[in-house]
Amino acid sequence: EIEASPALQMMAQPFPWSRAVYAAIIEKVLGAGAKVIVLDVHLFKADRGDAELREVLDRHRDRVVIGGLYDN
Repeated sequence: EIEASPALQMMAQPFPWSRAVYAAIIEKVLGAGAKVIVLDVHLFKADRGDAELREVLDRHRDRVVIGGLYDN
């Protein structure tokens, strides 16, 4: 099953994962019928998969919420 799934192959790599993993997860969960997804992640700097994640977030901006807590 892992060989057939690019997302699972990326998840088999050491953490931190490419952000393309998060993009694939969002697509899969929304495709399974989720109305809204809330992500609680810290993305501190540019990294692998940013373009794919940005594309998915732009496409589903009405269904994906990214939360963050900033403490000074």
